Formats: sequence, C-alpha cells, structure tokens
Amino acid sequence: MKPLGKASGALRGDEVNFKRLDREVAEVVFSDVDGSVYAFDGWESCYDKSYLIRDKYEQLGQDYYVPSKLLPSGKSDKVLAI
Repeated sequence: MKPLGKASGALRGDEVNFKRLDREVAEVVFSDVDGSVYAFDGWESCYDKSYLIRDKYEQLGQDYYVPSKLLPSGKSDKVLAI
C-alpha cells in the first residue's frame, strides 16, 4: 500500500479495487491544487437536479461521483487527495 500524505506516481491497476467503495476503511476527497496545469472536474451538489449532467459522472455507491482530470497523452499533473 502507498502511505497517505506523500506524493507518488500513478497506482498500477492491480493496486486498486475499483469495485469496492468502503468508507469504513477510508475516505479520500480529491480536489484541484494551486499551480495545476490541466482542468479538474469535480462533482457539485447542484448537479443532483440535472439528469443531463449527472449522467456524465461515473457513480460509485449511493453518493460518490468520480471526479475527472484532463490529462493529454504523456502529460501529468497534480491533484490534492485528503
């Protein structure tokens, strides 16, 4: 496992269980950081009322919508994970 609180590279696919979302284990909130280069698109609570917008976000569990980060091929950027 990667230690929390340290920046690191991307996780390998076999290091993540994408089918499990368990807040009893941990909860991580992703957000944009100052100095990032590419767009970060996180869920906003006002999207609950719009089926057109809601369908654009992958939903895990009852109330978690996966944020997106624009990354051109071969580029990287940072996000805050707390």
